[in-house]
Amino acid sequence: MQKVVNGDYHKFQKLFQNISWELSGLAVTAKINPGSIWTNDVNNPTSAFMASPEGYMIAGDPKNLDFNKKLKIWFEHKFLPWGLNENYNTFEIYFNPGWKEVALEIFHARKLISYQRRHYIINKSDWQPQPTDLSINMKLTKINSAFVEDNLNFRNMLHLKKWIYNNWGSYENFDNKGFAFAIIHKDIVVSWSVADCCYRDKCEIGIHTDLKFTRKNMAHSVVQAMLKYAFTNSFTQIGWHCVESNIASCKTAQKSKFHLERKYTANYGFFNPLNH
Repeated sequence: MQKVVNGDYHKFQKLFQNISWELSGLAVTAKINPGSIWTNDVNNPTSAFMASPEGYMIAGDPKNLDFNKKLKIWFEHKFLPWGLNENYNTFEIYFNPGWKEVALEIFHARKLISYQRRHYIINKSDWQPQPTDLSINMKLTKINSAFVEDNLNFRNMLHLKKWIYNNWGSYENFDNKGFAFAIIHKDIVVSWSVADCCYRDKCEIGIHTDLKFTRKNMAHSVVQAMLKYAFTNSFTQIGWHCVESNIASCKTAQKSKFHLERKYTANYGFFNPLNH
């Protein structure tokens, strides 16, 4: 198993098309969002393991026994100790159904815990602007690095900054290729949405709302701003992931006219064996 160090990630786009609903994988192969790739052959890859901003992914041929064996050893002796040393809590792994049985063996040291997620999408051709209703004390604003740094004392702003760095690697990359909107009330970031990743004419967004401001249509308002910005620029499709049990997130997606693209299984584990 070799780590790809020359940045020649485009060779892996075909492999990660197999889990294209996780757009961050393709965004990493295009070097738009940060990430790392390990493979069986850097010149002619048939299997690969990726660290992306949205989690870890396996793609390619699940019958590549040599790669699977080396990935299992790496996972047990390098990956798990690294996570413990860095004080990380959990890890998330995605793969298409063809990898299921193989993955159970590769990650046997931390038997994967499965749960259900949903992937919603909306196409530009289906989008119609919807009215929003913000009180006079609420301000909807586009977020860039200068705004974040000028208002780090705002509640939730550090959360927003961490999100930007996790998914984009730097302010410069975010300002050039990403976008975000937030609703501000006095010194509180009430609700905010960040483009998690972009690939060609597609992007995916995430949404968060301060607990004291839920059930007030804040998320819907900030999502409308994201849709308008994306569809009046270069994007033709926007994706949205959420846990199936998160009823509020599902309803917000549906209210904004996203439609269900698929239900899928996600997998996670704890670095600490006691927690697991």
